[in-house]
Amino acid sequence: GSSFNSSFGLAGQPGGRTGVAPISLEAIEQIQVSIAPYDVRQGASIGAGVNTVTRSGTNALHGGAYFYLRDDSLNARQHFEDFDVFGNAIDAPKAPFHQAQWGATLGGPIRKERTFFFASYEQLDRDAGTFVTIDPGVATTLSSSGFPVELGQVPAETQARSGLARIDHVFNPDHRLLVRVHYSSRDADDVDTF
Repeated sequence: GSSFNSSFGLAGQPGGRTGVAPISLEAIEQIQVSIAPYDVRQGASIGAGVNTVTRSGTNALHGGAYFYLRDDSLNARQHFEDFDVFGNAIDAPKAPFHQAQWGATLGGPIRKERTFFFASYEQLDRDAGTFVTIDPGVATTLSSSGFPVELGQVPAETQARSGLARIDHVFNPDHRLLVRVHYSSRDADDVDTF
Protein backbone atom coordinates (compact mmCIF):
# COMPACT_ATOMS: atom_id res chain seq x y z
CA GLY A 1 0.00 0.00 0.00
CA SER A 2 0.86 3.64 -0.05
CA SER A 3 0.05 6.69 2.00
CA PHE A 4 -1.06 10.11 0.88
CA ASN A 5 0.62 12.58 3.16
CA SER A 6 1.00 15.88 1.34
CA SER A 7 1.21 18.41 4.14
CA PHE A 8 2.41 21.15 1.78
CA GLY A 9 -0.93 21.47 0.01
CA LEU A 10 -0.01 19.74 -3.25
CA ALA A 11 -3.43 18.09 -3.35
CA GLY A 12 -5.72 20.37 -1.40
CA GLN A 13 -5.04 22.85 1.33
CA PRO A 14 -1.70 23.23 3.13
CA GLY A 15 -1.43 20.92 6.09
CA GLY A 16 -4.00 18.51 4.72
CA ARG A 17 -6.89 18.20 7.17
CA THR A 18 -5.19 20.46 9.71
CA GLY A 19 -5.26 23.47 7.39
CA VAL A 20 -1.85 24.55 8.66
CA ALA A 21 1.34 24.36 6.62
CA PRO A 22 3.99 22.34 8.48
CA ILE A 23 6.61 25.08 8.04
CA SER A 24 6.03 28.75 7.30
CA LEU A 25 6.79 29.53 3.66
CA GLU A 26 8.98 32.38 4.92
CA ALA A 27 11.25 29.82 6.61
CA ILE A 28 11.85 27.78 3.44
CA GLU A 29 14.96 28.33 1.33
CA GLN A 30 14.15 25.80 -1.39
CA ILE A 31 11.71 23.02 -2.25
CA GLN A 32 12.41 19.90 -4.29
CA VAL A 33 9.56 17.83 -5.70
CA SER A 34 10.67 14.43 -6.99
CA ILE A 35 7.94 12.88 -9.10
CA ALA A 36 7.68 9.14 -9.75
CA PRO A 37 9.75 7.24 -10.57
CA TYR A 38 12.15 8.43 -7.91
CA ASP A 39 14.66 6.72 -5.67
CA VAL A 40 13.16 3.66 -3.96
CA ARG A 41 14.66 4.80 -0.62
CA GLN A 42 12.06 7.60 -0.55
CA GLY A 43 9.08 5.23 -0.42
CA ALA A 44 5.67 5.53 1.29
CA SER A 45 4.29 8.07 -1.17
CA ILE A 46 1.97 7.60 -4.11
CA GLY A 47 3.36 9.98 -6.67
CA ALA A 48 6.02 12.32 -5.44
CA GLY A 49 8.41 13.13 -2.64
CA VAL A 50 8.72 16.68 -1.30
CA ASN A 51 11.98 17.81 0.30
CA THR A 52 12.43 21.21 1.87
CA VAL A 53 15.50 23.10 2.99
CA THR A 54 14.92 25.66 5.71
CA ARG A 55 16.65 29.02 5.64
CA SER A 56 19.70 29.67 7.78
CA GLY A 57 21.47 32.69 9.14
CA THR A 58 24.29 34.43 7.28
CA ASN A 59 27.05 36.86 8.16
CA ALA A 60 24.58 39.74 7.79
CA LEU A 61 21.60 40.31 10.05
CA HIS A 62 18.40 39.96 8.01
CA GLY A 63 14.71 39.60 8.73
CA GLY A 64 11.23 40.40 7.59
CA ALA A 65 7.62 40.62 8.69
CA TYR A 66 4.27 40.25 6.95
CA PHE A 67 0.55 40.58 7.62
CA TYR A 68 -2.34 39.31 5.48
CA LEU A 69 -5.96 40.22 6.18
CA ARG A 70 -9.06 38.74 4.61
CA ASP A 71 -12.69 39.27 5.56
CA ASP A 72 -16.17 38.37 4.39
CA SER A 73 -16.38 41.26 1.93
CA LEU A 74 -14.12 39.17 -0.35
CA ASN A 75 -16.13 35.94 -0.03
CA ALA A 76 -18.97 34.77 -2.23
CA ARG A 77 -22.16 33.43 -0.72
CA GLN A 78 -22.24 29.69 -0.11
CA HIS A 79 -24.76 27.60 -2.05
CA PHE A 80 -26.81 26.76 1.04
CA GLU A 81 -27.13 30.43 1.96
CA ASP A 82 -29.25 30.81 -1.19
CA PHE A 83 -31.00 27.40 -1.37
CA ASP A 84 -32.27 24.85 1.13
CA VAL A 85 -31.53 21.12 0.86
CA PHE A 86 -34.49 20.70 -1.50
CA GLY A 87 -33.35 23.47 -3.89
CA ASN A 88 -35.90 26.06 -2.76
CA ALA A 89 -34.66 29.66 -2.68
CA ILE A 90 -34.05 31.09 0.80
CA ASP A 91 -32.68 34.37 2.06
CA ALA A 92 -30.07 33.51 4.70
CA PRO A 93 -27.40 35.97 5.84
CA LYS A 94 -23.92 35.65 4.40
CA ALA A 95 -21.51 33.71 6.65
CA PRO A 96 -19.18 35.92 8.70
CA PHE A 97 -15.49 35.55 7.98
CA HIS A 98 -12.33 37.22 9.29
CA GLN A 99 -8.80 35.90 8.86
CA ALA A 100 -5.53 37.47 9.94
CA GLN A 101 -2.21 35.80 9.21
CA TRP A 102 1.07 37.30 10.28
CA GLY A 103 4.64 36.28 10.83
CA ALA A 104 8.26 37.31 11.06
CA THR A 105 11.74 35.95 10.43
CA LEU A 106 15.15 36.92 11.75
CA GLY A 107 18.56 35.49 10.97
CA GLY A 108 22.18 36.44 11.36
CA PRO A 109 25.56 35.61 12.81
CA ILE A 110 26.31 34.54 16.35
CA ARG A 111 30.00 34.33 15.48
CA LYS A 112 30.92 35.54 11.98
CA GLU A 113 31.99 32.86 9.51
CA ARG A 114 31.29 30.16 12.14
CA THR A 115 27.91 30.14 13.91
CA PHE A 116 24.57 31.41 12.58
CA PHE A 117 20.96 31.55 13.79
CA PHE A 118 17.60 31.74 12.07
CA ALA A 119 14.12 32.00 13.63
CA SER A 120 10.64 32.11 12.13
CA TYR A 121 7.16 32.52 13.62
CA GLU A 122 3.74 32.48 11.95
CA GLN A 123 0.23 32.80 13.38
CA LEU A 124 -3.20 32.42 11.81
CA ASP A 125 -6.44 33.55 13.47
CA ARG A 126 -9.69 32.77 11.68
CA ASP A 127 -13.26 33.49 12.76
CA ALA A 128 -15.60 31.89 10.28
CA GLY A 129 -18.83 30.00 10.09
CA THR A 130 -20.50 27.23 8.21
CA PHE A 131 -24.11 27.33 7.12
CA VAL A 132 -25.69 24.02 8.16
CA THR A 133 -28.84 22.94 6.35
CA ILE A 134 -30.24 19.60 7.38
CA ASP A 135 -33.88 18.62 7.35
CA PRO A 136 -35.20 19.81 10.77
CA GLY A 137 -36.71 16.37 11.44
CA VAL A 138 -33.35 14.69 10.87
CA ALA A 139 -31.65 17.28 13.09
CA THR A 140 -34.15 16.55 15.89
CA THR A 141 -33.59 12.80 15.57
CA LEU A 142 -29.80 13.26 15.68
CA SER A 143 -30.02 15.57 18.70
CA SER A 144 -32.26 13.15 20.61
CA SER A 145 -29.73 10.37 19.86
CA GLY A 146 -26.90 12.29 21.49
CA PHE A 147 -25.47 14.02 18.39
CA PRO A 148 -26.06 17.76 18.86
CA VAL A 149 -26.80 19.55 15.61
CA GLU A 150 -26.93 23.30 15.09
CA LEU A 151 -28.86 24.65 12.11
CA GLY A 152 -28.13 27.87 10.24
CA GLN A 153 -24.92 29.81 10.84
CA VAL A 154 -22.54 27.82 13.05
CA PRO A 155 -19.49 29.81 14.18
CA ALA A 156 -16.04 28.28 14.04
CA GLU A 157 -12.73 29.66 15.26
CA THR A 158 -9.28 28.48 14.23
CA GLN A 159 -5.92 29.44 15.68
CA ALA A 160 -2.69 28.09 14.26
CA ARG A 161 0.89 28.77 15.28
CA SER A 162 4.15 27.65 13.75
CA GLY A 163 7.67 28.41 14.90
CA LEU A 164 11.11 27.33 13.76
CA ALA A 165 14.54 27.99 15.24
CA ARG A 166 17.79 26.87 13.71
CA ILE A 167 21.48 27.15 14.64
CA ASP A 168 24.28 26.24 12.22
CA HIS A 169 27.93 25.88 13.18
CA VAL A 170 30.78 25.42 10.68
CA PHE A 171 33.73 23.49 12.11
CA ASN A 172 35.53 23.42 8.74
CA PRO A 173 34.40 23.22 5.08
CA ASP A 174 33.75 19.47 5.42
CA HIS A 175 32.11 19.37 8.86
CA ARG A 176 29.01 21.27 9.95
CA LEU A 177 26.51 20.97 12.76
CA LEU A 178 22.82 21.87 12.43
CA VAL A 179 20.32 22.01 15.30
CA ARG A 180 16.72 22.76 14.39
CA VAL A 181 13.58 22.96 16.53
CA HIS A 182 10.07 23.20 15.09
CA TYR A 183 6.75 23.87 16.82
CA SER A 184 3.31 23.72 15.26
CA SER A 185 -0.16 23.74 16.79
CA ARG A 186 -3.74 24.17 15.68
CA ASP A 187 -6.81 24.78 17.80
CA ALA A 188 -10.11 24.64 15.97
CA ASP A 189 -13.73 24.14 16.89
CA ASP A 190 -14.88 23.38 13.37
CA VAL A 191 -15.24 20.05 11.61
CA ASP A 192 -14.67 18.97 8.03
CA THR A 193 -17.57 19.73 5.74
CA PHE A 194 -19.05 17.06 3.51
